[in-house]
Amino acid sequence: LDFRHLPAPLKVAFCPLAQDREPLFIVISGPRFLVYKWNNHSARLAMEISCQDDKLTCCLWVIGTSPHCSTIVVGGKLGNLYMLKLDERSCFLNVKA
Repeated sequence: LDFRHLPAPLKVAFCPLAQDREPLFIVISGPRFLVYKWNNHSARLAMEISCQDDKLTCCLWVIGTSPHCSTIVVGGKLGNLYMLKLDERSCFLNVKA
């Protein structure tokens, strides 16, 4: 993967998914949140989200109660908390802190 086009600093999180699902590799850069699907040979961009005027500062993978459900939590400088729920019906939530 080449991230030279993204402004520093970069933050990353790795989300290992169970039962024949590709793990996810998450990169945050400025207001951008990039989700890559990772297999044994390469990574491909699965989703890119821009969080408008916020500058993202940290990301964390949180395992769910089911092996098919995990959450990526991203914090922003404006006090916002962004959550990406990873399951069969993935959704992105913006929670005001």
